[in-house]
Order: sequence, then C-alpha cells, then structure tokens
Amino acid sequence: MEDSLETARQEIQSIDAQLIPLLVKRLTTAQQIAQIKQHHGWPVFDPKREQAVLRQVQTTVPDSREQRAVVEIYRKLMQTTKQLEQQTMEDD
Repeated sequence: MEDSLETARQEIQSIDAQLIPLLVKRLTTAQQIAQIKQHHGWPVFDPKREQAVLRQVQTTVPDSREQRAVVEIYRKLMQTTKQLEQQTMEDD
C-alpha cells in the first residue's frame, strides 16, 4: 500500500512539474492582457469571457465529478488572474 501511495505521489509531483510552468506562463500572459485592457480603457472583468471559458472547461471534461472540480479550479484561477490584472493596472 505504501509503495502505491508513494508511486501516486511521485506522479502528482511529475504533473506539478509540468503544470507550474504553464500556470506561470498563463499569469504572465494575463499581465500582458491587463496592459492591453488598460490601454483601451477596458475593465478587468469580462463576464462573457469568463462564462465562455467555464463552458469550454465543462465540455472538455466529460466526467461530472472531475468536471465540477476542474470548473472550481478554473473559477479560483480566474479570480486570482483578475486580481493580478488589477494589480498590474495599478502598478502601471
């Protein structure tokens, strides 16, 4: 049992090693988006865009339990991204 747990944890670590650079890239891109929004006077929050992203996530993840979890992760990710965009706009 311990071996299978350790193997599963190593798999999570491997996934995290791939996921973290992608998250950093996503946040860096969000800062670029914030600069574009600021330049045009557009607000940070775009409810239509957020709903489109969540719909895409729902169609991408077929299993309902995993779908709910991934949608929640994306909601939190978008909230954090909006905060970063706001900070980027305030710093410029």
